[in-house]
Amino acid sequence: MDDIIARHAPPRFRWLKIIGRTVVITLVLLIVLAGAIELLEPPFRLLFGWLFHLRNVLPALSWSLEPILCSIGALLLGVTGLHFLMPKLTGKPWPMRWSVAWCGLLTLLFATSIAAVGIVHQTGWLFRAPWFEDMSRSFAMSSISNARQVVMACKLHADKNNGRWPDSLEALMQSGVVGTEKVFFSQVTRKEPSAPWIYLGAGVSETDDSSTVVLISSQTSPEAPMVVARLDGSAEYIAKTSELQKILDQLHRRPAPEQGQTQP
Repeated sequence: MDDIIARHAPPRFRWLKIIGRTVVITLVLLIVLAGAIELLEPPFRLLFGWLFHLRNVLPALSWSLEPILCSIGALLLGVTGLHFLMPKLTGKPWPMRWSVAWCGLLTLLFATSIAAVGIVHQTGWLFRAPWFEDMSRSFAMSSISNARQVVMACKLHADKNNGRWPDSLEALMQSGVVGTEKVFFSQVTRKEPSAPWIYLGAGVSETDDSSTVVLISSQTSPEAPMVVARLDGSAEYIAKTSELQKILDQLHRRPAPEQGQTQP
């Protein structure tokens, strides 16, 4: 059937079909090559998420014979009533298959109306679900990578300065150790704006405690997650309020920073 339509379709529609497919395939390839697979998750969940929902819900359903029989009886009653009513309204013979077709069409329209409302509702729900919030981890992973690069650049600076870290990130930027200035900024979630790192490495030495926090991301509120980098080069995403409070308490107990050091 598609071949027949394609042969008899106007040329402009064929070109539109080819262009549309090319655009979709190109976008999907660009997303995959860019490593932004999470962008494909919303349409995938919208198209096929109901299958996974059925897999989880159907085993827990308990079937009741009474509602099923009532529904079938109501449908049969509707077909019968329509079959006896339509000849009186039209004044012509009314085949049973027409009554069945009309009742089936009305049932289908009712089902599609409910489905349309469900699609709109679920589309809005998708962007409030926990998995969508987890997509913001892509921002956190990028910030973690930036933090590690900054720490490594600080270590290279320390190797040339008797193990002493730079007094500020501005000095590190001017030294040209890092090729791009983007690594000096962090964005932990999609709701947080991109902001410079809070640098705590001024006066730090390579011989200090390896768990010393030397870099943290800016926060718009105490409850917001953040990325933390330590002297040993490790970086982590922290979202739990209790863990955040521990980090902040440790920072408050640290000695007063030397000149040039930035503190939260």
